[in-house]
Amino acid sequence: MREKREAREFDLENPIIKIEHLKKVFGTKEVLKDVNLIFPKGSTTVILGLSGSGKSTIIKHIVGLMKPTDGDIFVGDTNVANCSEDELRAVRKNIGYLFQDGGYVDSYWIIFGYWWAFSS
Repeated sequence: MREKREAREFDLENPIIKIEHLKKVFGTKEVLKDVNLIFPKGSTTVILGLSGSGKSTIIKHIVGLMKPTDGDIFVGDTNVANCSEDELRAVRKNIGYLFQDGGYVDSYWIIFGYWWAFSS
């Protein structure tokens, strides 16, 4: 027989990550429109959706790899939508993320370009 688990309560007023009215536009295409999410401390949160629905775009915004067209992304007390590079580095020290199917390729080519330029 399974042991009955006690229900958890999450602090929804002080989440680890809070996204408010996130909007991202690429050219004329609105990719994210008024996205509002909270990630409560102690919870497991899954971003689930179809291919091209904006899951990776949301994660890239959370870690500061993309800047929003509009809206705010708070990681703790830091708004990564408009923080400095030093603040962003501090935020990234506490976040682990992994992109499916080689989502790092854009960054790889940038790093390769720097390596090529300075190794010649």
